Amino acid sequence: MSRVRYSALAVVTVPHQGKRSRFYFSVYPHNVRSEQVVLLLEHLLRLIPGHIVLVWDNAPIHRAKVVNEFLRAHKRLHIEELPSYAPELNPVENSWAQMKFHHLGNFTPYDPEELYRTIQVSAQRIRVRPKLCSSFLKGGPLTWKSENHFL
Repeated sequence: MSRVRYSALAVVTVPHQGKRSRFYFSVYPHNVRSEQVVLLLEHLLRLIPGHIVLVWDNAPIHRAKVVNEFLRAHKRLHIEELPSYAPELNPVENSWAQMKFHHLGNFTPYDPEELYRTIQVSAQRIRVRPKLCSSFLKGGPLTWKSENHFL
């Protein structure tokens, strides 16, 4: 039996101009590829008007050639990198902890499809709770201004 591995991309938005924090999430049955990062960025550009500041770690997927080319072609996107090996600064890490310890803790899936569905339900539970999304931003040592920052 082969082992199934899921990978995910997530974005937590900072409240801005009266809008609430949001949580965007995608899960894949393979390692995330640079093309999926670009698709997520395209999605954000469609949904969010104006200037967007992305704050993310400097994972290799974020530094991929296709991602950098996309960023150069879309001036609305600006990158601020978090230091390496500093997950405590990244609010998205708080969303992973929420999923792992509150929604998936002690969960034993029957098969990979059940795990996939449960991960999706967990993300939806977070998505519909804007105060929980805001808590991811408040749970770390950084202060986030009410600008278009996305993590």
